[in-house]
Formats: sequence, C-alpha cells, structure tokens
Amino acid sequence: MASTPSTPARLVLLNGFPGVGKLTIARPTPSSVLFDVHLIVDPATALYPSPQPPSSFAHLRSAIQDAVLTHLRLTPDPTVVPTICFSADEVGRAEPHKWLETGRRFSGGVVWVTLGCGKEELVRKAVEQARDG
Repeated sequence: MASTPSTPARLVLLNGFPGVGKLTIARPTPSSVLFDVHLIVDPATALYPSPQPPSSFAHLRSAIQDAVLTHLRLTPDPTVVPTICFSADEVGRAEPHKWLETGRRFSGGVVWVTLGCGKEELVRKAVEQARDG
C-alpha cells in the first residue's frame, strides 16, 4: 500500500533500552521503512571501537544518521520507523531534539513511542545476549 495524501509520511520513533522489543514490534509495510539504529552505530563503532575521542564517534554517527534521513525524506512519502535508545551523556541528551526536528520535515509529523519492560526482564535479556555474543 503506497502512501497517499490521506496517509502522509511520518517519523515513528520507537525508543527504549536494548532488549525491550523495538525490533519485535517494528514491522515494515510497503509504505514504511524500518531503520534500525545499529545501521548508524555499528559503522561508527567499527572505526572508533572505544568512543574515544567521543566527539569523533558522535560526529560520524551523526553524519551517517543525517545522510540516511536526508535520503529517506527524498523518497516518495515513506513512513520511517527508526529504533532508537538515547544515552545519558551530552550527545544522547541532544539526540531527541534532533529527531524531533527531523520529524517536522515529514508531512505527517512525528509519532513518539517509548517502550519499556521490567528490570528483571532487561537483566535476563542482557545475560542471554552476553552468552550469545
């Protein structure tokens, strides 16, 4: 189903800690694009395995994100569904504003969804992922 004037493009932000189920519930449709945050973070981490200096890591991560979102805004009315998790550092505190500003450029605006689960479940998933990886 393609986007039409009655279904304008939106930025649907799925925010939450790793393991809460962002990718589980994010199902792309013919009129949407799933954008996993690891597509941004993994290339930056490959070049800066320890985010030191933090400004270099943050600059590269931001440049990749900007390039992808600019490209997506140029495609025919996609709804973009990024999975995101903001850190508590200076860069992470600035990110929500950047995403909201990007969302204002989409004709349908921004839908912000924050997912959560209990501490016990997050710990269980973290332990399982540590064993897997």
